[in-house]
Amino acid sequence: MEDRGGGLVAVRGARLVDVEAGRVVEGQGLLVSGERIEALLDPDQPPPEGAGVVDLPGHTLLPGLIDCHTHLIGELQGSGISAIDRSAAQEALSGVKTAKAIVLAGFTTVRDVGTFRALVDVALRDAIRDGTVTGPRMAVAGAYVTVPGGGRSVTGLAHDVELPPDLRFGEASSPEEVRRRVRAILYGAADFIKVIATGAVLAPGTRPGAPELSGPSSPPRSRRRLPTAPMGPPTPTGPRGSSTRPGPAPARSSTARCWTTRRPACSPNAAPTWSPTSTTATTSPPRGPPRAGRPRRWPRTRPPPRPSATASPGRSRPG
Repeated sequence: MEDRGGGLVAVRGARLVDVEAGRVVEGQGLLVSGERIEALLDPDQPPPEGAGVVDLPGHTLLPGLIDCHTHLIGELQGSGISAIDRSAAQEALSGVKTAKAIVLAGFTTVRDVGTFRALVDVALRDAIRDGTVTGPRMAVAGAYVTVPGGGRSVTGLAHDVELPPDLRFGEASSPEEVRRRVRAILYGAADFIKVIATGAVLAPGTRPGAPELSGPSSPPRSRRRLPTAPMGPPTPTGPRGSSTRPGPAPARSSTARCWTTRRPACSPNAAPTWSPTSTTATTSPPRGPPRAGRPRRWPRTRPPPRPSATASPGRSRPG
């Protein structure tokens, strides 16, 4: 584009989108000075004397687009472990190519929301500002703030594989560490902070949408469901009276089974009763016979009082 007449350039196309009026005007042009639009040119209005002219027949003129969620640094991520097969320099050079392509597509401002290699997006933003490379205006996050092994963290590696610090720059395990990481990112000249508070689709070992950061009043949920082994009442292992004591028994539920007969558990509120024809204690409903080879455990209730003794025939009770 030729720049004459004090930096004024007249740009004419087939049509112009007037976003303030909400209409498309045929044949209207623009008068540009440096990076600013100075005025609109009517279809029959000539450009100022000495101004450069750019004719774009068949094209539509419109204001620059704004993309609020981009990742200009690095290549498109697929399956596998990201960011470990490319150096920080390779990531930055990929960003140079992407920045030029996106501004030629009509996006003049982007908000770049994070990169695996910390602060590479800051370097790309500054290179665009000083004219070293071509690209849109950028607001950058610098790095992701996340938990170790969480969303947007480099996961899936063996436990003895060490990563460089710029791939762990935003990881934090406590509120105090989060404050330190945020300060370090802002000291690195980032424009805003990007927090990954849940699991991510492209982070192996996490559950997308599962909370990984929480407030001080509620601990963060685990990303995996761990198996549990509930403790039950003492189990007889030998002669009557000997047992092991794994711990206190949990409350019985409707699906629990009686630990003596292996039948469905009785109601916890059922009171023991005594059969008039037997000396063994039963409950309602009856528990049934014990399993073979296993002694019955007697309930801890006091037996009913025995009937009072009567005088034997031929003998008199003492007076």
